[in-house]
Amino acid sequence: ADGVTFAHLTSGDGATVVIGADAATKAWQVCTGDHVAGPGFPRQSVAIEPMSCIADAFRTGDDLVELEPGETHTLTWGARLIR
Repeated sequence: ADGVTFAHLTSGDGATVVIGADAATKAWQVCTGDHVAGPGFPRQSVAIEPMSCIADAFRTGDDLVELEPGETHTLTWGARLIR
């Protein structure tokens, strides 16, 4: 109801990182190192990012935030580790 969204990432040992972001978050982007070759791969790490628009917004205009000179836009987020 308040527009806050969450992502939960849990490791093999049960530790969980919870990332929360406010209603300015329109999308979440998640990336892994799956395409990287070498010892210990795939998925040794995960990156997760709350975003104010979709990754392709400059091309599509979907949820793109356009600011006039002097205007601001804020996206508030936080992270917490749960063991």
